[in-house]
Amino acid sequence: MIIAPTTTVILVMGVATALVGLVWMQGAAFLAGPVYFILRFYETASRFFAELPHALLAVSGGSLVVAGAGAAVLLSFAYAFNGFGEVFRKRLGIFAVAVVLLVVAVHFRHNPRGLHVTALDTWGNYTVMRHRGDMLVTGVPHGGEAVLLRYMDMHGTRRANGLVMLELPEPRDVVRLVALAERFDVFYISGEAEGIVASLAAIALDEVAAQVANMPQVVFLHNGDVRITGEKFAHVTTDHTGRISLQIKHGDTIIDIEVYDDAAEIYTSQDLLSVNGG
Repeated sequence: MIIAPTTTVILVMGVATALVGLVWMQGAAFLAGPVYFILRFYETASRFFAELPHALLAVSGGSLVVAGAGAAVLLSFAYAFNGFGEVFRKRLGIFAVAVVLLVVAVHFRHNPRGLHVTALDTWGNYTVMRHRGDMLVTGVPHGGEAVLLRYMDMHGTRRANGLVMLELPEPRDVVRLVALAERFDVFYISGEAEGIVASLAAIALDEVAAQVANMPQVVFLHNGDVRITGEKFAHVTTDHTGRISLQIKHGDTIIDIEVYDDAAEIYTSQDLLSVNGG
């Protein structure tokens, strides 16, 4: 709405600048001035709107099946409504079939039969594991929560099963934890932590509980724990600093997730596992 009205000016001035520039460079430079400032206005306006809250768009691996079904719906819509009377009624059936195919494709896209893993490129190194209606997330609440929540919205997940914090939270993470608390049923943290890190984590979680109406259940993980949620199994390793390593098993696939120096690494035992960068 803001930029579109100026596109005509850009087009006209651009053509005029090109034509004048063939014979008079100084005049072309003068005509190019408005074009330059309009383009700078584009840049400034785009940066402003991109930095507004909730302006983030997170994308992950696409689906050719869903994209193809969507294209089929558009084509069948154009085909169906390009007729009258009996012809229109016959073509409308084709459109209805295309819509059904799209709904089925989207359903299976959002409810994968196998274990679907997405590693989000964020400071928190969040990794999302989806299996049918279950969603388990691992990561560190140190940034990127908006990307994670947007990803959950994209897949229609209002509340995920659990968040495994690979490092203990700190009081500085309270704002991020409050946002996460509204979307998870369980917070999994280390039960082997000692000293000041454990005390700071307890303070942070107490502050979160005081600010949210539906505080997730806090479950402490210990060395050797094997069951976390749903059909996902994990062998847990923790240390006194509160760091957690997981070994997720799903059928014949084993996924190792470790964190060190604010970076997470994911290893899989099979190349057939679907791992997408989001």
